[in-house]
Amino acid sequence: MKTKILIALCFALTLCVEVNAEGEQEVRRGLFPYMAFLYYPDESVVDGTGARFLRGAVLIRPDWLVTSAVGPSILTDGPNGFPRKTLLARLGAVTIDANFTLNEDEDEQEREVIQVVRPYNHSATQWWRTDISLMKVLLAFNMTSAVGISNLSPKREYQEKTCIILVYAKSSGNRTDERNLMQLTVELLPPSIQNCGSHFIGTTMTCAADSDENKNANYDENFCQGNSGGPLICENDVAGIQTYIDNDCKQPHLYQLLSAWDNFITCGIEDKCHEEQCSHICDVANKDPPETTSETSSTVTEDTRLIETSTAAVPIVTSAVPTKEETKPVTLPPPTTTVTPEDTTTDAPPTPTYYVSETEVTETKSWPNEKYSNERKKLEQGDLDNTDRKPSVEAQHHDVKVKVRSAGRSNVSNTLTLFFGFFILACLI
Repeated sequence: MKTKILIALCFALTLCVEVNAEGEQEVRRGLFPYMAFLYYPDESVVDGTGARFLRGAVLIRPDWLVTSAVGPSILTDGPNGFPRKTLLARLGAVTIDANFTLNEDEDEQEREVIQVVRPYNHSATQWWRTDISLMKVLLAFNMTSAVGISNLSPKREYQEKTCIILVYAKSSGNRTDERNLMQLTVELLPPSIQNCGSHFIGTTMTCAADSDENKNANYDENFCQGNSGGPLICENDVAGIQTYIDNDCKQPHLYQLLSAWDNFITCGIEDKCHEEQCSHICDVANKDPPETTSETSSTVTEDTRLIETSTAAVPIVTSAVPTKEETKPVTLPPPTTTVTPEDTTTDAPPTPTYYVSETEVTETKSWPNEKYSNERKKLEQGDLDNTDRKPSVEAQHHDVKVKVRSAGRSNVSNTLTLFFGFFILACLI
């Protein structure tokens, strides 16, 4: 009797090992919580290959992601414009279906991109030289077991040459458009043009070839499409992001080393691209252009207009100047000579001097050099009733369907395995 039980258990364990071996490239939720992807709710937006736009990304701050460059065909105002329409970033997802359905029950989170930071010398014709960008979202992501910040590696060389990349790819033979998050092994090559190809830039790149461990992997050969910007992970840290030239996913593959872009990342996330020390490093594009007028500027303009109208008939009396802390006089072009009431030759009553308070003249600064609407301020401060709503009109009209997915292929397979094991055991008994 004991022999029969042992035989049945061994058979069940064998099935479990075989099932797990088939899906060992797939990643369980929460293993790489910084893995993100970018997409447009408008499915008509496509990339250069004609496929629906998709990019990998890495969360480096609660409200900042690093990813690859965005092509000029989907930008406004030339190669450095902001992406057309609503661009969204999602974290916590291990599966992407054909409709890009948001699975909130599995702690997937989605935010709208409001700012893009690129290298100052980014070129649309030679984009692979500066194939990196930073993207700021309107609301910071919530840190959970499925969503977290990555550790960026400061190294440029690694003793361990075996690294992994994360990609959203289809399984071989999968007739649907569903993509699963997979980890593939790559082997770093000695950095040189001979080993890495003609597009290799030695100061900012590294390259790798497919590992022999991927020979039995079950994934689509065109895995690189839509995964530019995804992470290269070496020694448990994010070392770079993926850069794919139009070579049908053939090796060697190029990666932008994040350690080589340290100054660019620092200037971008600290909002210093407009300052002198960073002006030659990064360039910023905002979704909403800065406002040119404000209530205080309107007040000053109105007061100045009234003063200029009065000076046409009567000189301005500038005596009895108020204290410096309270107000200061407005400088009037052209300057007029200060006179006293005794020197005035006209019968018209003297015109009072107009003063503008210090608080009215000083312009209030807001990050990033723009003034958001009251609704957006409330949304960022969490004062609105529903802080998870999409702020743009286009995102509000986007039909986000929430569905509960199964626990995963591995769980279903394990359940079937145990069922067969008990069935065989019952038969033997």
